[in-house]
Amino acid sequence: MLATARKSTRLLLASLALVAAGSSAASEQAPANAIRAEDFLSTLGVATHIDYTDGQYSDIGKVIESLRYLGISRVRDHAPNPASDPVGQRHLGTAAKAGIKFIFTFRGNDPHAGVKLLREFGERHPGSITAIEGPNEVNNWPISYNGLKGTEAAQALQAALYDLAKQDPLLRDLPVIGFTDYPVHSSKADWNNGHPYSRDGGQPSRVLLESKLEQDKVDPGRPFIVTETGYHTGLAAHKAGGWRGVDPSSQAKFILNTYVGAARLGFKGTYIYQLLDAYPDPDGSNQERQFGLFDVQFRPKPSARAVRALVRILQDDPAADAFETTALPYSVTDPEEVKTLLVQKSTGALALIVWNEPDIWNEDAPIAIPPKKVTVDLSRPFTSVRIFDPLIGPDAVQSLSARREVEVEVSGSPVIIEAVP
Repeated sequence: MLATARKSTRLLLASLALVAAGSSAASEQAPANAIRAEDFLSTLGVATHIDYTDGQYSDIGKVIESLRYLGISRVRDHAPNPASDPVGQRHLGTAAKAGIKFIFTFRGNDPHAGVKLLREFGERHPGSITAIEGPNEVNNWPISYNGLKGTEAAQALQAALYDLAKQDPLLRDLPVIGFTDYPVHSSKADWNNGHPYSRDGGQPSRVLLESKLEQDKVDPGRPFIVTETGYHTGLAAHKAGGWRGVDPSSQAKFILNTYVGAARLGFKGTYIYQLLDAYPDPDGSNQERQFGLFDVQFRPKPSARAVRALVRILQDDPAADAFETTALPYSVTDPEEVKTLLVQKSTGALALIVWNEPDIWNEDAPIAIPPKKVTVDLSRPFTSVRIFDPLIGPDAVQSLSARREVEVEVSGSPVIIEAVP
């Protein structure tokens, strides 16, 4: 599923050139209005391999337990394929019964059979499929279809998959997501797609934006989703031909920044690769085995604990009626460096996420940076203000009252200012 280290840097260079050309899409302005907390949380996803039975994903009970620990129910996985391991296929059904919702990535070269299997799964597990994704990284996993190969095969298969899904009464309302390839190519789809990995400990926002801009060039005007991105913790992987990993604490910061940065750009979803380290890798040399939010013994890494805290801080009543969000003309010191995202709960409480993205990782170790003091003017006094740091946990680290201005410190990952009218 993961793009290999063979991917060229030409994508990065091309995207930088596009940004330098002055595209208006490159402007990162915070939304004028808040987004609903549940809408934000619905963008948080994680990639899984629930159908695998030769590693830790074979323990479906612990996989579901790990997802519940995070508070995330949206995953991206292989589409059903009964011709493969029947145990793994049963595990997909078990997860669906537990409330897990899937983006299913198409496999094989028979879209008619694939759509039939998706329909059957959807009939058995109503509401469990949230989207259908085209072939995965065809530059790394070549396909053939109707006498075609490579990208041409992917485009033809994607078109057939799209048409068949839209003709199916059960599936037609589901978004169809484009296939992934390098270089990017046009894809018949409802949503554009990208796998923007920031290698070697780079911050995520730039590559997230560049990935969107690249796909916009060939498929303009569509919503965008990231079905894979992440950071691995294999510190010896570069010695075996991979890219450099980061330590678990830095991974946690990067994952938080990825989730909030993608939501700030308006992405439909962001799926972190991946839930867990499915196979042992004691010397940290195999990057493919080190991307997990949980280690090979299902122990949460700092990234899992941070994601869990983020979800718990922002969780809202999912049954609350739809409500109109409000505008808050807040301001922050140094807006060129400091990023923000405003979230609102059904209670009226506003949560302003504030973060920055300095260099926090060199080739082998974290970079010690002084905290940046940021003053936030909320534009009017609030009865109660609480400060949260997901790296520390889900509980407030500071409580204030009757405040309009709030000072926080950011050190390369988000803090959250909750203001109650």
